[in-house]
Amino acid sequence: TLQAGVVPSMQIYNGNILGVGYADRMQMSDMRINGGLVGTNDVQMDGIAVQGAAWHETTVLPNRDAIQEVRVIANTFAADLGHGQGLVSMITKNGTNQFHGSANYRLRNEDLNANGLYNNMFGIPRSKYRVNEYGGTIGGPVILPKLFNGKDKLFFFASYERLSHSDPMNYQGRVPTDLERKGDFSQTMVPDNNGNPVPVQLFDPYSAVPYQGSSQVFIRQPYPGAVITNADPYGLKILQAYPEPNHTPTDAFQGNNYFFQGSVPTVRNNLATRLDYHLSNRQSLYLSGGLQNGSVAAVNAWGNNKYGFYNNANGQSTPKSDDNPYAMVGDTITLSPTTIVDVRYGVTRV
Repeated sequence: TLQAGVVPSMQIYNGNILGVGYADRMQMSDMRINGGLVGTNDVQMDGIAVQGAAWHETTVLPNRDAIQEVRVIANTFAADLGHGQGLVSMITKNGTNQFHGSANYRLRNEDLNANGLYNNMFGIPRSKYRVNEYGGTIGGPVILPKLFNGKDKLFFFASYERLSHSDPMNYQGRVPTDLERKGDFSQTMVPDNNGNPVPVQLFDPYSAVPYQGSSQVFIRQPYPGAVITNADPYGLKILQAYPEPNHTPTDAFQGNNYFFQGSVPTVRNNLATRLDYHLSNRQSLYLSGGLQNGSVAAVNAWGNNKYGFYNNANGQSTPKSDDNPYAMVGDTITLSPTTIVDVRYGVTRV
């Protein structure tokens, strides 16, 4: 994003986007190069495109220690010409005649963060926010004792990275009160035309009779005191599936009388490998491949009740998963000081 001609979307800088699921990876790829549209750039690893077919989002997020070089190549076409205006090219590291390795660890923890203004206002404790990111690399010559010595010929490089994160999930809402769970709405308030709380009125649907002899207008009798005397047993059963109120209401309508605090676990793994074989001074082969997988679990905001239904409309985490392998092979042949043949083939699966 620091390259000339690259205009990133603000979504790229969202620290909660961790690259699991196509939506996350699409936001991480959300940039324009030389005036082109989002999703019309090419993203390559070792010369082969690693993109999804739908949104042209990157399918893998390799360990930073596995990357030898990153280039942004912008063409000189005008914005109304060509399919893509730019290319993001990543080249992975290769092994050498000496063994080298690295290890890294990055920590984010709520103990290092301040609480939010909203939480402080309503007396909500600081939420968990933990990201653990760690990995390592190793590379060198391929040596099989007494069988093969790959010095100056055959080299390997491997990298692994794992990310784990617990995303805080806070939900406040209204659930039926203990009286309402029994069909007793005598203490239930609703807003009038001015927004002031007034007792609710409930009418018996089974008491409908024609109004003044009309065949289209009917009148129903109210339940005395808004207490349902003929409650449907299945309706009562549904009410029992809601959790009990556990939070002091914030208004006369019992608003926000339920509070849930939990965390949504996220895991992401990335394995990247490379094998280089120098057949001669004029020809070299490479094999590159790896896998990115990850998952985001769903959390039941209603708590661990036996009915197990999910609050999809408010604060519910959506389960996501990735399983994206890729593999590629390349052959570089020097025919003369001015002629080079470079052949590549690769497969990416989302």
